[in-house]
Amino acid sequence: MRVPFPHVERPVMVPRPALVVSKRPLGLEGLLIWTMMITNADRAAWPGDVPIDDWQGLGLLIPSKVRTAKIAAVEAGAATLLGRLDALTWRTVRDHVHAALFDGP
Repeated sequence: MRVPFPHVERPVMVPRPALVVSKRPLGLEGLLIWTMMITNADRAAWPGDVPIDDWQGLGLLIPSKVRTAKIAAVEAGAATLLGRLDALTWRTVRDHVHAALFDGP
């Protein structure tokens, strides 16, 4: 999906690709969805980054990765569908999220 994701360097919302990780809209009247940032694969790696092998098939313009450490709740009505991750990439994202939430100290 493309969503208005909070911008890191400026206090503005910039439409950008993101992975929707909530099963359904959330909050009062279902106005929100949880999303993870999709960013340029050339950017410095963060722990938990997951490369997107079929980035072109998803309509992305450049090689990209899911940044599992960057999660935002955005307005569901502002999102537009771009495509769906393949099962292996989605499973890897879920594993990173599960580890961040439930494993470790």
